[in-house]
Amino acid sequence: MCEMSLLHHGDSEARLFLEHSTTNLQTLMHLLKANTGPGFLGMAYTVMNAGILLGPIALVIIGIICTHSMKILADSSHALCRRNGKMFLDYGDVTHEAMRLSSAKWFNSYGSVGRAVVNTFLVFIQLGFCSAYFIFIASNVQQAYHNFHKNNTPAIQVFMVIFAVFIILYCYIRNLDNLAICSTFANIIVVVGVIIIYQYLIHGIAEKRTDVSSLPLARNISNLPLFWGPAIYAFESIGIVLPVENKMKHPHDFKKVLYTSMSIVTTAFVTFGTLGYLCFGPGVLDTITLNLPEDQGLYISLKILFSMVMFVNYGLQFYVIIQITWPCVQEYVPENYRVFGEYVIRTTLVLITLVFAASIPHLGLFISLVGSFAGSGLTLIFPPIIEELTFYNGYRETTSRLRLTKNVLIVVFGILGFIFGTFASIYLCQLCMSMTHFSILGDIFDVALLIIGSSGVL
Repeated sequence: MCEMSLLHHGDSEARLFLEHSTTNLQTLMHLLKANTGPGFLGMAYTVMNAGILLGPIALVIIGIICTHSMKILADSSHALCRRNGKMFLDYGDVTHEAMRLSSAKWFNSYGSVGRAVVNTFLVFIQLGFCSAYFIFIASNVQQAYHNFHKNNTPAIQVFMVIFAVFIILYCYIRNLDNLAICSTFANIIVVVGVIIIYQYLIHGIAEKRTDVSSLPLARNISNLPLFWGPAIYAFESIGIVLPVENKMKHPHDFKKVLYTSMSIVTTAFVTFGTLGYLCFGPGVLDTITLNLPEDQGLYISLKILFSMVMFVNYGLQFYVIIQITWPCVQEYVPENYRVFGEYVIRTTLVLITLVFAASIPHLGLFISLVGSFAGSGLTLIFPPIIEELTFYNGYRETTSRLRLTKNVLIVVFGILGFIFGTFASIYLCQLCMSMTHFSILGDIFDVALLIIGSSGVL
């Protein structure tokens, strides 16, 4: 059977013979792992910024929309693969092909621009994810260390530098399927850890007899941007949807795997955030692990174990960065030095995430900025546009009109979150930067704030 016939049948058979292809279970493990990062453990802080009623409802709505965006992105990829005879495409390539092959002729010449924009957002959000993992690991280990050395605890940046050495070595793993066993191990830790935290939260709520009426049903509108960024950030698997789907032996099972994983994730987010806020009230911190007792061995161990989970997550999110950046660089590297050159690029990118993390060591603010800016674009703005470019065939069909209306609403929703969430996050990050010694990055935030403020959108 020729390759085109295999592709026409959905490329499942063709992928069976690919090296390093993954099973449905491995794909499920990767998707679950990608969504159980600092955003998940910060759900209580996220709900606090929206209110005890509005927070959970908004999380369900955002979860449904994000899942739909992932699904239509994969559907567009499949359709475009059939049109151009390719086995798979990444996010940037999907954007390029959607514009190049669109029936809306005006877009046909701008495919390269679209790919560059999407890839820039992807690199930013993945670097942001990895930087947040640095902050999470360092802050939790620092707190555990402080319990034993109260009078001599180094700054959080010191812990970041120490862990950077191990993260660099871990990121030298080059194939996604080699990370599957790590993802499975990390998922086991997450399940056990989350059960322990759930038990602590339920017991804490019963002990404290929290007065729900004392918690606001909905916070002031000024708090909503700080809900929006972390909420979008928490559903952080948009960047790995296509890389993971592209590695599947049976890609047409992806929708089933996606719905299963995102149903689990959304349910966990809502319950975890609600119980955490009920337990700790307005005193809840950026990540709930920091609210756990500092002097009990079980919870100290739990913080270390969750730090190990974020260590594993780093490698999975880093895979997307390498997929985008290395192909752009390798053509300029002599063939005999390409393996060495790839390791240099991997090391450099890890160090970049270290610098960002050390510059803004405030997890909640960092997550809010990354989610509002890159998360809104990649999850809510670009996928509906790509779907329209891929499937648009005029207004005559009812299905086309309904799809266009749905996509316009999602894009407008995403743009509003992008503008207000990014502005609020940059403003708060600029205040945070003014209290650190990283003046160059502080100046960058000043310029960004000035540009947004002078653009007239606010």
